[in-house]
Amino acid sequence: MKKLVVRKIKIFFLLFFSYINKNFSCGCCDECWEIFYSDKKHSSKYSDKNKKLDIPSIIGEEKEEEGNKIEAEENKDYLESLLEDISKVKILEGDFFTEKKDIYEKDKELGKGFLGVVYKIQKKKNGKFFALKQIDVIKHFNIGTSIQKEIKNMILLRNEKNIVKIFDVYKQERSSDTVFYIIMEFCENGDLDKLIVNKNFIKEKDELAYQIINAVYSCYKKKIVHRDLKPQNIFLDKDWNVKLGDFGLSDNFKYGRKESSESGTKHYMCYEKIKKFEHNPFKADLYSLGVILYELYTKLSYSDGEDDEYTENFYTNKNVERKLNKNLKDEKYKNLKILLTGLLQQFEEDRWCWEEIFASEFYKKLDDVYKNK
Repeated sequence: MKKLVVRKIKIFFLLFFSYINKNFSCGCCDECWEIFYSDKKHSSKYSDKNKKLDIPSIIGEEKEEEGNKIEAEENKDYLESLLEDISKVKILEGDFFTEKKDIYEKDKELGKGFLGVVYKIQKKKNGKFFALKQIDVIKHFNIGTSIQKEIKNMILLRNEKNIVKIFDVYKQERSSDTVFYIIMEFCENGDLDKLIVNKNFIKEKDELAYQIINAVYSCYKKKIVHRDLKPQNIFLDKDWNVKLGDFGLSDNFKYGRKESSESGTKHYMCYEKIKKFEHNPFKADLYSLGVILYELYTKLSYSDGEDDEYTENFYTNKNVERKLNKNLKDEKYKNLKILLTGLLQQFEEDRWCWEEIFASEFYKKLDDVYKNK
């Protein structure tokens, strides 16, 4: 009698197990199935119809991949069009286009970037001005990759409203080095740094702030990290429109990827960079954005009066609050202070992301006023 009961229990569990396997896809019992039914196929392991497919995500991934391929082809074609006449250009003397004197003439030095010197040049045919960046690459000195990234990222951003446009690229091979020439949009009104210290500057700060935020977001959309956001790299064209430039330290990143690079300018670096911690490079750019906006509205250096060593106290949220309350006292700065508090958080996990920036009252009000301007 006892044996019969045990046998019935075994049969019950055997039938139950078979039912479960037939009706459900189990990813964890392959081993069990092979032990009990070595001559049969396990549905979860062998049957395609039992696989669960996330159709929307697959379609989304395929569309994104297809879009990336199309964009890559467009950028490749665009770069080839920029470089197509390099073989026809011969630069035999000096450090400029000696064979193109009938087209361009060098005017004056505008400034120095991370990788080279920038000159103002003029096209003789129509009198238009351009900016030319000259980069000397000493043989065996490994900055070629940085130049390629700068050119590539400027091409990726060429259709963005608040980014300096790239028009042409030339290369000159010399015995001791290689020289790259990048012809870009010329910004007649200089850089933001000069405006911040100009006491007579009365341009609407809100419009500049709106365009600066959008310029940084343009980079984020293309997965580009600028790495050296500061007023000196924000330029203004003849109509006082913001143009973000100098992509010499920029790189292309997947969202969520971390890095340990200390690239940038110390006064605009976040806590993680100063401490040489691994960090999210997009969040590091957002910290720099916060510092720029603070300086735009206060006309003060964010690091003014601070120790060059940038102690722990400098980055604390308490110190951020003290600075904002001291230098942005007026009630009209209430929404700006909320935004800056979010951007200047000491730790990146607390720092605002783009969703929070766009949802802020400060940005929404600017968007209402300047979106269609």
